[in-house]
Amino acid sequence: MAKKKMKAKPIKKEKPSNKKDISEKILMRMEGLASKMEKSGISEYVEFLRRPWRVISINFAVGIARGVGMAIGMTLVAALLIFILTKVLSGLVSLPLIGEQIAKIIEQVNQYMGEASKIQIQ
Repeated sequence: MAKKKMKAKPIKKEKPSNKKDISEKILMRMEGLASKMEKSGISEYVEFLRRPWRVISINFAVGIARGVGMAIGMTLVAALLIFILTKVLSGLVSLPLIGEQIAKIIEQVNQYMGEASKIQIQ
């Protein structure tokens, strides 16, 4: 038993009978569009864009706020990362093999820093 395919019936658009019906439908669609535009707040946006110096000043303030926020955030993240690394590395120094290697590296860095401070530019 094969299933019969049902064909979708096309939706027929009703054609208005006269010009009055056409103008009424157009008027109703325009009113609907106008109410949607009012709800979206497009008039406030257009008024905002009419003042370019206000747009520039608001964008400038937002840019400064983002920059300051980013600087504070990165400082906190870096401080937290350094804190965690110091705790982890201080635990590693007590291990026999790794601790000796880290101590040698620290000694070499301190020695290099001591030599670098003695170098004078002539």
